[in-house]
Amino acid sequence: MKNKPIIRILVIALIFTIFLVDSVSALGISPGSVTIEYEPGTQREIGLKIINNEEKDMRIELKVEGDLAEYITLPQELIVFAPTEKEKIITATLNLPENIETPGTHTTKIIAIELPKEVESTDTFIGATVGVVSKIFILVPYPGKYAEGKLKIIPGDVNETTKFILEVLNFGTDNINEAKATINI
Repeated sequence: MKNKPIIRILVIALIFTIFLVDSVSALGISPGSVTIEYEPGTQREIGLKIINNEEKDMRIELKVEGDLAEYITLPQELIVFAPTEKEKIITATLNLPENIETPGTHTTKIIAIELPKEVESTDTFIGATVGVVSKIFILVPYPGKYAEGKLKIIPGDVNETTKFILEVLNFGTDNINEAKATINI
């Protein structure tokens, strides 16, 4: 079989990677996600807690990626932990523009990546490391009326009533004063 040497190389690389991961520390970020309703031109501060779970020397690189990354400013791109420091709090600033043309949910991520001791930046790094993400969801309303429904079914025991709960969420710019639903079984 022609693929045996390639498979052996991949297995050896996987085993090597597993041993490298052992040197990676535990890292945390809180909150895991934040949801913000879009308001044109507003500024909002988002507090993030970076957690050093193993209480050791470590350097953390912060990055912003996603749909609206250009509107988020971080106070610093590198955080340095001493072994005595369990957590650090940073404040990211979100400056929303006057107009976002595409309605819906826009996802942006603040990523915290542990840098190995010998590496200056993850831009020039090949290897295994740990990274955690805090997601920021910006809800931009649709023009006019726009509703989405979520159906929850609560089954009853034998010979008991089953409950159907329909939650209607308005993601449009216009109010929805009345809504009706029909469930056919």
